[in-house]
Amino acid sequence: MPQLARSAGYPKNLVILCIRCYTFLVVNYICQGLILYMIAKEELVWDAFAGQMFLCDFGRSAGDCVDDPTGPNCVGPGGTTYAPARIYSWSVWSTRIYVRDALKAVFPEKAAEIQELVDPGESLGVNEHAKSIRGWSEMDLCKLKVAGMPLAWKIINIFLVVLPKLLLWSLTAQAGITFLMETSTIDDLVVNSVALAFILQIDELLCSELMPETNRAIVDMLEDYELQGYEEANTVEQMKDSELLEEYEEKLKRDWSWMELANFIPFKLLLVTAFTVLFVELYYWRNCVRGPDGGMVSKNMHYPQSTRFSCSAQYSLVACAGFTITEHSSTRPCW
Repeated sequence: MPQLARSAGYPKNLVILCIRCYTFLVVNYICQGLILYMIAKEELVWDAFAGQMFLCDFGRSAGDCVDDPTGPNCVGPGGTTYAPARIYSWSVWSTRIYVRDALKAVFPEKAAEIQELVDPGESLGVNEHAKSIRGWSEMDLCKLKVAGMPLAWKIINIFLVVLPKLLLWSLTAQAGITFLMETSTIDDLVVNSVALAFILQIDELLCSELMPETNRAIVDMLEDYELQGYEEANTVEQMKDSELLEEYEEKLKRDWSWMELANFIPFKLLLVTAFTVLFVELYYWRNCVRGPDGGMVSKNMHYPQSTRFSCSAQYSLVACAGFTITEHSSTRPCW
């Protein structure tokens, strides 16, 4: 919209629509940033106050622990071996732990007996199975073109659009991976995935519901920009049927080229897979350590000193966009 206003000589009505676009862009940044901030704060601050450890690979091989109790990932966060009848969610398990510890505090002389008879079970960390005819009007025939984009506007868009979007993408990826990795049950995993999809669609929601109809109509009328080197694709509409047929038959006679063979490789799928592996490994690197049995367990957890939540000074905000807690109430771990 700013480039359309510039191409038209900055008329007042387009300048107003341009300002509205930037207003909604700022609203989108605020909404997505606040939601991601609150998700990260819940995972790193409030869960820490509750004494919740990172789930890591707790219970990854719980089904095999019956036959081989000494195998990796068979020891739960409570220090006992997993068994199907002793597996609970974090909320239920923490309540059972509280009841056991409360009984030991009330009857200290029977602490050993309570420890043996009152079994809180274990908390399971991960689940491996979760994973016609056109009714045209005159407006439909109107087409608009943008007169390129000068260097100054490219620099402005880099700082107002590209960099904030890149920062939000990094926050969403890291907070989202932590959010999903800290979800133990399948139904909660599906709900949380839908919640993350909603965060990614906030900008589309603002555009479709709050942007004026004039903006959307103008954007729909814009013609595609013809890139250099794609003149053949840009002139297909002007070619005759006989010319298209002749070109098609000529392509059938050619041998496979390296560029055509490269189209068999799903580069976008490989890129998505690579980023997924990267952020999952980043989660394990930040939050987990390898236990004595070879499995990945949570790092030592400390109670936060306050509810203040800030970006760690040891990481770059743009490079990592990760939030960590730098101050603890004590050096003694709570888990």
